[in-house]
Amino acid sequence: MITLEEKMSQFEELISSKIEKENSRRLEEKNHEINTFLNSQKALLEESAQRTAKLSKDRINRQKQEKISMAVQSEKRELLKMSEGFIKTMTLKIEDKCRVFVLGSEYPEFISRIVISTLESEEISKDSKLILTLAPANHNETRKMIKSELEAKGYKKYEILEGDISFIGGFVMEIPESNLRITKTLENSINARRDVIGQFIQNYARDGGTN
Repeated sequence: MITLEEKMSQFEELISSKIEKENSRRLEEKNHEINTFLNSQKALLEESAQRTAKLSKDRINRQKQEKISMAVQSEKRELLKMSEGFIKTMTLKIEDKCRVFVLGSEYPEFISRIVISTLESEEISKDSKLILTLAPANHNETRKMIKSELEAKGYKKYEILEGDISFIGGFVMEIPESNLRITKTLENSINARRDVIGQFIQNYARDGGTN
């Protein structure tokens, strides 16, 4: 028969066992809870680190692009500045060559051909009155040749005037009855070429030199 002391001993062992199991269970739960928390914090830290790295990378790329853009703009401004000087120099050289050409023996025939081809292309009636204003350079010879060509083509009503020195060369043709005015001066031709060249250089600068 089990004595009271033995029963008490067994009861104490049972209680101790239950307490130990309960403590083990709670310890395991707490460890799981701690591990879960640590893992979540680790994920947050990693996510934060990745976000910080991405923001840093984006900032560096943005700064790099800004520097590149500033360098490109500076280059374009320099190119446009150089182009202005280039166009001015080239225009002056062309003007000088035109002035030499206007004083030469080939100029009167050249302008006469342009006058006649303009009348034909514009389909100006031979009964229309023409007013031609010529550049002052080589005026007399040019006037004689144009007069001869007009009369040979059947144009009888015309007036030939001496124009402003800024014409350099060429002529302005007016048909009063048609309210028509046609300007074919060397000055206009030079300006047109200057605009074309200037536009080309501006486009080149704008497109970064890809065209």
